[in-house]
Amino acid sequence: EFSRAIALSTAAITSQKKEQIKHAIRAFAQLVFTNPWDTSAYFETAQLRLGAGNQVSKAIVDCNRAIGLNPQLQRVYLLRGFLRARDQVEEQRDYQAAIVDFTQAIKLSEARGAASFDSERASAHYGRALALFRQSKGDDRAAKARAVTDLTRAIELSPKSAKRAK
Repeated sequence: EFSRAIALSTAAITSQKKEQIKHAIRAFAQLVFTNPWDTSAYFETAQLRLGAGNQVSKAIVDCNRAIGLNPQLQRVYLLRGFLRARDQVEEQRDYQAAIVDFTQAIKLSEARGAASFDSERASAHYGRALALFRQSKGDDRAAKARAVTDLTRAIELSPKSAKRAK
């Protein structure tokens, strides 16, 4: 069974590299079916669904499953936050839930303390800033101030990313 999981994982990664998103999603779904405790398969499937564009709800379900298996996965909270804030259907966007996810991602990465997580932590601060600003529609001064604080922190953590964004 382990060798089948490896074969399915290899097929999924190969498909992903070729950008055959639908095939890669099916391959990762098979991997999850054979190994339902593989949090990385749920994460990769969620990323692929985001790339597919119209599968945001399914991607959030994949993130929920990964978090249910391991609530310490900072990158899954980060991805789910972006999914919740960027849903194609405006009525389905959930900025408050995205803010909670970004906050959890920040807490988990700070608990690890390693500088290697700075770019992910910067992304979480950036995502939370955008969600705060969009949730308030720019009218809430306190939310704008928090957003500016988060953007400043994101730049401090990843100054190269800020330079590229100019």
